[in-house]
Amino acid sequence: ARTREAMRIKLLAVARGNTAAAIVDFRDAARALASAQEGAQKGLTAFVAFVEHYNGVCARQGARKAAERDVDAMFRLLSRHYREHRLPPSDLVKLDDAHEASQGLAAAVCNAEAFVEEQQPAVEQAIEAEVSSVNEELTAFFASLYSDNLHDPEQATEEVIGELGRLRARLEELNDNVG
Repeated sequence: ARTREAMRIKLLAVARGNTAAAIVDFRDAARALASAQEGAQKGLTAFVAFVEHYNGVCARQGARKAAERDVDAMFRLLSRHYREHRLPPSDLVKLDDAHEASQGLAAAVCNAEAFVEEQQPAVEQAIEAEVSSVNEELTAFFASLYSDNLHDPEQATEEVIGELGRLRARLEELNDNVG
């Protein structure tokens, strides 16, 4: 009987700890996702960062659901095998809190997904505009290389290198935002 009671106490402690950890994880993930979504409206780079954050949250959803199932299983085990000891109401409240936090995170993920779908056309348009702008600059740059505007070869070399460096930086930034 003592061994059984010791197991019940340990299982209850683990269930409580896992429940508390799940609640914190679900709430923190939902809060961070909502915060990242607010920041995503500040431009293309911020939107890309938000999508990366969203993808990370989605990647962890399976592990979060597994943690929620584990907590449920522990409390079911406690209820089934230790019927003489009713679960304390505070533990049942925490279990409900864990389910609510999980549902809150699921809602935040749905909101984020809708936000991405809503913003995608504008983002694609912004990327196309940026690519067109870079193409126009490159065309103008190459046209100036072939024109008679470059009289001093030494200075022209510095101008060409400087302009190529600037265009390369724009292309790298665009690549980072798109890729």
